[in-house]
Amino acid sequence: MALFGTQLIVTMVAACVLQKLGPYYSLARWLLCSSGLRRYRYPTDETLRDAAGVAKNGKKKGKQDENKDGGFLVPKSAAFELETSPVEHFEVIAFNYYAEYQWLLDFAVCTVFVYAITEAYTYLVPPKDEVNLSILWCLMAAGFAIKILSRLTAMFFRSTAGSGELEICAVSGLAYFVVSMVILVTSDELLELELEQAYDSFNDSATHFLQAHGMGSSGPASMFAFRLLLAAWSGFAGAILMFPGLRYTRMHRDCLRLCQENRPLQLLYHLSFVMPLVNVLTWVRPLSREYLAERALPSTGAPLMSGAWFESLRLWLLAATVCVRLALMPRHLQAYLDISQQKLARLRTEAGRIRSTELQRKIVSVYYYVCVAALQFVTPLILSLYFTLMYKSLGGYSWVGDPTAAPAMVAAPPPPPAPTAELDSATQHVTFTLAAVKRVFTPGFYRGLLGYLTWWTSFVMFTSSVVGSGLLGYT
Repeated sequence: MALFGTQLIVTMVAACVLQKLGPYYSLARWLLCSSGLRRYRYPTDETLRDAAGVAKNGKKKGKQDENKDGGFLVPKSAAFELETSPVEHFEVIAFNYYAEYQWLLDFAVCTVFVYAITEAYTYLVPPKDEVNLSILWCLMAAGFAIKILSRLTAMFFRSTAGSGELEICAVSGLAYFVVSMVILVTSDELLELELEQAYDSFNDSATHFLQAHGMGSSGPASMFAFRLLLAAWSGFAGAILMFPGLRYTRMHRDCLRLCQENRPLQLLYHLSFVMPLVNVLTWVRPLSREYLAERALPSTGAPLMSGAWFESLRLWLLAATVCVRLALMPRHLQAYLDISQQKLARLRTEAGRIRSTELQRKIVSVYYYVCVAALQFVTPLILSLYFTLMYKSLGGYSWVGDPTAAPAMVAAPPPPPAPTAELDSATQHVTFTLAAVKRVFTPGFYRGLLGYLTWWTSFVMFTSSVVGSGLLGYT
């Protein structure tokens, strides 16, 4: 109990709430089924027969339809209207990826509450040797998000439709790998990711730890290997985040088309689109820190804000991006469901006929895919949010611009006790292991690594949206 203290109680209560109340009170279910979303119902056979002038026996003006099992032929320009109905929980619960969508979003909400309670507790009662269990929750939430994005991307590798998804994933992964290699060698004077300081912190602390336990070493890995590992992750993240970015861009364009008369709402949509770019630019020193926290104003002779408040501004901007996009999620999902009407309008511009079953399939397929679209919208937000929270806590930053919160980059905690024969209990073994982890993985290392992961997630979210805008404009 000395290792975890009050946080263990908070974790157990949160786990109990997630298990007992999750099926009854779910933000994921509310966003999908109680936020006013309406889906388009596919036209019935009777509606299509009336629109096409086909009799119930399959005849039209004395000519019998050739295919009895595949429906009947309908003119693509047939005039009929699609009926709408609310999105119901008993319908979507049977869709693919609904369970993953509900679990991920509900777990993410529970993690936010655990993190907020832990932050308040540590602010009021500074911990001594306690482990921050909210970091474990954040790590699991980010892991679940990566797992689901990987599963969604793997569908394209198993698909035999040959529509180009596999090629897009491969090309985007390789492109982001190359771009990340260029970024990783950029000087900190231009892009303050502080990866070299993070590597030096990790290398020094790991070397001292190994030498203290009789294992001579000059360091666990080279800087080249460290950068190569980050570049590999960057390419993987680019591949799994590309299609969510393309999906968001399509929703964004449709939302703008539907609210042409509402200028404030259009401004909010544009703001949500460019906010990842603002987050990316806060790490570009000449465009952000130099103007806001280093250059003195002529009127006051001092910078606009301190360095600590600038770090807090980064955190708040990242959190605001997630909140704005999540608030607009129902409108984006409605824009996605409206694709059924767009498909029908596009079909009516074509000449010829179409099978009734194929037409119905075109309409209903949009609704069957709504859980995947919801995951593609919300999963990058969850990944960005929990990278940000871990970056704040493990990097030693503050939400209120506290200049004493961030420790030195290469500072290391006191060395852990050497393992002896007295370490015979489970608690002592856990104590030694946690002390060793704190010794090797210093706050300076977390500030560089998690800062890069947070920045790269925002970078991919924005660039994939820009690529999607270009593709939509081209088509």
